[in-house]
Parts: sequence; structure tokens; C-alpha cells
Amino acid sequence: MGLAYALNFARSFLIQAALFYFPLLLLVERGLAGWQLGACTAAHSLAGLFLSAPLGVAADRLGPRRMLAAGLAGLALAYGALALAQGFAAHLAAFFLLGSGVQTAVGATHAYVYKQMGSAHPGRSLGHYNASSSLAVAAGMLAGGHALGALGWPRFLGAAAALFGVLAAWALLLAEPPHHTAAARAYWRDLGRPGVPAFAVLVGLFATHWGAEMTAYVPYLRQTLGLSTEECGHFMAPPILLLVTFAYVFAHRLDRGRALHGALAFAMLVSGAGNVGMALSRAVPAALAWRTLHECGDGAFTIFLLLGTRRLFEVERIGGNAGAINLVTLAGAGLGALVYGPLGTRLGFAWPHLAAGVLSVLCGLAVAARYRDAARSPEGLGRSGAPACGPPWPTGQGCR
Repeated sequence: MGLAYALNFARSFLIQAALFYFPLLLLVERGLAGWQLGACTAAHSLAGLFLSAPLGVAADRLGPRRMLAAGLAGLALAYGALALAQGFAAHLAAFFLLGSGVQTAVGATHAYVYKQMGSAHPGRSLGHYNASSSLAVAAGMLAGGHALGALGWPRFLGAAAALFGVLAAWALLLAEPPHHTAAARAYWRDLGRPGVPAFAVLVGLFATHWGAEMTAYVPYLRQTLGLSTEECGHFMAPPILLLVTFAYVFAHRLDRGRALHGALAFAMLVSGAGNVGMALSRAVPAALAWRTLHECGDGAFTIFLLLGTRRLFEVERIGGNAGAINLVTLAGAGLGALVYGPLGTRLGFAWPHLAAGVLSVLCGLAVAARYRDAARSPEGLGRSGAPACGPPWPTGQGCR
């Protein structure tokens, strides 16, 4: 698994080095309007809506290694297209291609890790996986600001495209897990299992705040806090490092029997409170403190999402089923981008974070109220020690 984690780090690093800076590329460098920024960001997410579940099924049938190599090659093409794009239509198409490549690569990596990890201590294994991604996010945010200042957008995107091509060849060195072929109705039965619809709805609601981050985070740092591009990287990276530590510890606690619905309530409340506090802050130290709190909530949610998906579905079909859950995540992020992109350009870039934070807090309170009694029950199936195919909710039903 070491090679897979290293490849995941490299892939995440290259994506995150540019992802949060794309609003600057579109609004400042290329001169697009706020609604066009929202549309491009939504196109990135809509690519996942069309491709997430089919690509997950393909990872089950063809093997995640080949799908990962294809996704990385697609990212090389997408970054090359962004380097050359002119006009709104070209940027829209490039962002759709970018979303397709990201979805293929991320979905294949998820499937590979799910299929290769052992059944003992799943929280610990997923904690290692999340650490490889989150450390790359912090490093990418920090390096991206400096790289853009030194290279400018065209050379930066061209260099990233070349490196993605190298990673595509590297992916072919991974060992291929066994392939499994299942009928489409088997996946539909899995998605109808008790606990899955509630899981998907709550994941989608939480994911809307990522649409706010994609369209308003760096503009908030630039325009509201007055940071330079390099300073934005310095602001964004440290909270991610705490996220890595917190998520890793949180994953170990879930291995010891913490209820997943309690983890979800905690994640939503902490993430939302952090967003609200940051939106109301005008001093950099206060905003950084609130952002750090927010990232702790996001780290807890990431572990909840990974471990919940692993426990909800059988490993033979987990590629397609995880793709379906990711489809819900992308739908939430895309909806958030469409709503929060124009909101930020009209009212100020603090407002999307405020609105998204309030929504997360309200959802967290609802989850805490709904599952408070179940959290006290030692028989609840929301425990980390539940069977691998059991739902992370106290439904009173076991594996089918």
C-alpha cells in the first residue's frame, strides 16, 4: 500500500496546488464574470455526476489500476487545455475535462484502497490514506501560491500537465486487485439497503459547503483579509496539518467503538461553527483560528465518509457503490458552487462561508437530536465494530 499512498500524495499535491487558486485564474487572470466562475466550478462537479457511478463500476470490472492511469492521463490533458483556453466556452469545456479526470483518478484510488486494505482496524488504514491526501493538500496549497508567483499561470499549468503524465505511467506499477463483475441490479439493491439513503442525504448537504470553498475561499482571503497570493498559501496550509493529526486520532477512536452518527454530528457542528466564525472575522489571526476549527470538523467528516462507505458496502462492488456516494458529494458541491459563486460576487466573499456554516450547524443539531438516544444503545449498529456490510445507523437490521 505504500506505493499507492505515495501516488495518492503526488496526485493530491498537483490538484490542490491549483484548485483553490482557480477563482483567481478565472476572475482576475482571464476576466470572467462571477456567474461564469460558478458555471465553470459546477461543470467540474457535473462531470462527476455523469461519470462517478459508471467509473466506479468500471473500477470493479476492469480494475482500479487501469482506471487510475486513465484518470491521471485525463488530468494531464485538462491542465494543458486550461493553459491554452481563451473565452468562457473553452474554460467551461476544460473544467468539465478537469472534473472528469479528477473523478476518475480519485474514484479509482478509493476503490484500490478499499479493495487492498484488510478487515482489521479499518479506521487506522483509512486514517493513513486520509493522511496521504491531507498532507498533500497542505503542501499543495503552500507550494501553489509560490509557484504561481514565480511561474505565472501558463507555465504552471503546463508543468502540472507534464507531471500528471509521469504519474499516469507510475500508476501502472501498482499491483492489480481481483476484478469482480456484478449485474446492475446488485448495485441498486446495495443502494436501497437500510441506512444508505440517510447517509447519502446527509453527505450531500454537508458537501454544499465545498462549493462555497471552491468559489469563495481564496477571494475571501484576498479581498476581505487583504492577503497576497503567497500569503493565501501560508494561511491555508497550517489548518490542514492539524486536520491530518485530528483525523488520524479520530479514525483510531472509531476503531475502538465510537458511533458513526455521533462522529457525523460532531463533524457538522465543528465544521459549521468554524465557517461562521471565519466569515465574521476581519483579523487574520482570528480567521485562522476559526479556519483551523473548521478543518477539524472536515477531518472528522472525511473519516466518517470513508469508513461509513467501507462498512455500508461489500468490497466486491465497492467501486460502483462508492462512486454513487461520491456522485451525491459532487452534486452537493456543484449546487453549492452555483449558489455561493454569485452570492460571493454580489454581497462579498464572506457571505458564502457564513451561509454554508449555518447550514452545517443546523444539520449537525438535527443529527445529534435524531440519534441521541441511539448513541446510548450498546446494540446500535452505528458502532465501528459492526459487520463490514452493516449500515452506520441504528436501524435494528443486520447485513443482508
